Amino acid sequence: MNLWREIDLAAFPLTTLKPQMPLYRIYPRRWPLSGISSAVSEPGIPGWFCGEGDHRFDFPVGDAGTCYLSTSELGAAIEVIGRSSGRFEIKERRLATLNVRDPLVVLDLTSYRNPTSGGLINSILCRQKLISGRPSYIVSQSFAHFVFGNNISGIKWLSWRDPEYRSENLAIFRSEAGADDGTFFDITCTADIKRTLIEKAI
Repeated sequence: MNLWREIDLAAFPLTTLKPQMPLYRIYPRRWPLSGISSAVSEPGIPGWFCGEGDHRFDFPVGDAGTCYLSTSELGAAIEVIGRSSGRFEIKERRLATLNVRDPLVVLDLTSYRNPTSGGLINSILCRQKLISGRPSYIVSQSFAHFVFGNNISGIKWLSWRDPEYRSENLAIFRSEAGADDGTFFDITCTADIKRTLIEKAI
């Protein structure tokens, strides 16, 4: 059953991400992080497309990949700390600055023309109910599948974790999960995370 077959995506504006626009992502210095059982620890990858089905706009395992970014350093920090449930270790993460290699068109949920679409946005972005102690993103994940199926490369939204409701997040889609091979991003900088940034984000 397609939950979205009656939805007109023309109700939402599209935004083009341009190569000169800096984007930010906080990523693991090494993966898995400490405390996660694994025989092997490898360097983290700035341009990583998630494919586990665990996050808001993930796809079913093996279907496609999603890379989560922000338009600001603070937005990236707010999002990661909010997901860490008090377990955030600054020494285990790094901050990457990335640029898209080619213009990408994304659906813009930060500003919408159709006044009736507000309820739809809330249903996609609100805190999801817990199933077995973990958030269920069934609604937002099916929406991501619908958007990508309409040849739109991602979604931009305002983080509900930001009390000022200003931080813009991005979910960029591609046809497979895993590390970017240089097709999507130029990594312009990776750096240790400043403690002052974390203090602002808490």
